[in-house]
Amino acid sequence: MKRVFLFLFLTTSCFGSESIEQKIGELMERLHKDDYHIEYFADPRFKVYENTNKLATTLNTMNYFSAKFGYFTEHSFKQSFDFLEKYQPVLEKANKKYGVEPEYITAILQIESNFGRKTGNRIVFNSLASMYVYNRKWMYSEIKQYISLKGILYEDPFELKGSYAGAFGIAQALPSSYKKFGVDFNGDGKVDPYDTEDAIGFVANYLNKCGFATSQKNKKNAIFSYNRQTNYVNAIIEYSAELKRRQKEMHQATKE
Repeated sequence: MKRVFLFLFLTTSCFGSESIEQKIGELMERLHKDDYHIEYFADPRFKVYENTNKLATTLNTMNYFSAKFGYFTEHSFKQSFDFLEKYQPVLEKANKKYGVEPEYITAILQIESNFGRKTGNRIVFNSLASMYVYNRKWMYSEIKQYISLKGILYEDPFELKGSYAGAFGIAQALPSSYKKFGVDFNGDGKVDPYDTEDAIGFVANYLNKCGFATSQKNKKNAIFSYNRQTNYVNAIIEYSAELKRRQKEMHQATKE
């Protein structure tokens, strides 16, 4: 095993940066000590995404209310109403089981992946390793969780695609949250992060387990657990409220 580790460490020289080499070597050594696979790093598909830090910094200060982001637009609301209508039975099922209103689930799935239209095109393992390299040391546990999902979520560790941060699927789950909150909501015998019904169940279960309740404070805390950005929380709260307001107006117009 020591010989394998030495070979794998030397392969990191292709990155050309001493800092990146050291961080990858550190990551591999930690995984090796904890009896996790390190042969993934010798795969020719492994790479560090060098713009990870820039993306993380930019997206952590994202203004979800800006016109450029495109969240609070008529097109976005149209997509959300179409989603609410199409998946009404599933959303109501989630509300009944987990106590999370359809508008909040819809708002999160819209902002996370535009209902599965934008789930990311980066290799998840590479993204997780890249986040670790750029000083997100908490990603070490996510890397271990991802490796442990072989045979459950994937067969080839490089086949799963996701975001710059290693989140994947319609609800943009990290490996640990997939394991903890993932549910087979459509009853087909598997927890599929790319299935819309399972994604609805995931979001509802996640918020429920994080204390989502009737009070605004509890709702904000649960949403903050989902994505630890105040701007994100405020956007979800306001978007959900706007969906409810528009729905109420439409019902009133129908009665008239």
